Amino acid sequence: MGPQGELMMLSTNGKVILLGEHAVVYGRPALAMSFSPGLTLVSQEEGEGALRVIVPAWQLEQSEADFTPVGEALRLARKLLPFCGGLTLSIDAHIPIGAGLGSSASLGLLVVRALARQGGHRLSRAQEREYTHEIEKVFHRDPSGLDDTVITFGGLCLFCRSGWNERPSAWESLEAITPQALRVPCALPTFVIADSRVPHSTQAMVAGLRHRYQLDPPWVEARIEAISRCVERAVAALDLADHAVLASAMQENHRLLVDLELSHPILEQMISVAMASGALAAKLTGGGGGGCIIALVSGDGAPIVGALNDAGYRAWLVNPQQAIY
Repeated sequence: MGPQGELMMLSTNGKVILLGEHAVVYGRPALAMSFSPGLTLVSQEEGEGALRVIVPAWQLEQSEADFTPVGEALRLARKLLPFCGGLTLSIDAHIPIGAGLGSSASLGLLVVRALARQGGHRLSRAQEREYTHEIEKVFHRDPSGLDDTVITFGGLCLFCRSGWNERPSAWESLEAITPQALRVPCALPTFVIADSRVPHSTQAMVAGLRHRYQLDPPWVEARIEAISRCVERAVAALDLADHAVLASAMQENHRLLVDLELSHPILEQMISVAMASGALAAKLTGGGGGGCIIALVSGDGAPIVGALNDAGYRAWLVNPQQAIY
């Protein structure tokens, strides 16, 4: 086992979608950012037997011998980064599991980094993302790549699953960090994330919207296109540090998601609490139907965090990663 200080430095981000969720499924861009902390490795113990992960905050303790998605992911990780013997990874989770904040990608990347260090492998960020994406397939079958990209590279990025053969002229100078992701170099405002504690399934929400699309393609397509315009407005607003325009784009994005039946009564209550406590804007983030909201803050976000926590939700200020590493 390495020095404790070294282990504490091994961590991964969480991710949050600011605008564009669900539209990204239909080939439009989403704007997403990483934040820290996500997961932190607090100890690793070598021994005989299997690769094992222990995440007390998630009530998770599984090994590669388990016939579960986590067990399958650990078996794949050992195949990608072979090593001898057993290894137990004890992990602190600062993000909830299954709430749309990239928990599976964050776990996959932390395991990749731990195994790379254990086996003496020097991986580039691109290789880390590639391995994490393969692990994400265990959990999500056909992941877009957004979570593993944002969590691995950090910072703020525009993500388009189909790539960037065409992009708005205002984005032509943005650096491509992968064929699907563009770096957005700008200072970020403060945000509050709050977890509704309502279980949800992103796959189910995506399937529900797909069904509505089949019933009325023009109606859904018009709203998807409007969400795409919200993303463009938000990027321009961030470049100018115009938080009023950013707030307007976030609010409109949320209204469109409500039209598409992707919200939840609890999320709407949370948004009302956040706005009444001084948020500039608040919207669902991720798949919807539960999960989390994100609120744009002006000044001190403590009153918003306090009001949401007092209402029975779990809220916290995020520390955005200002640069892609």
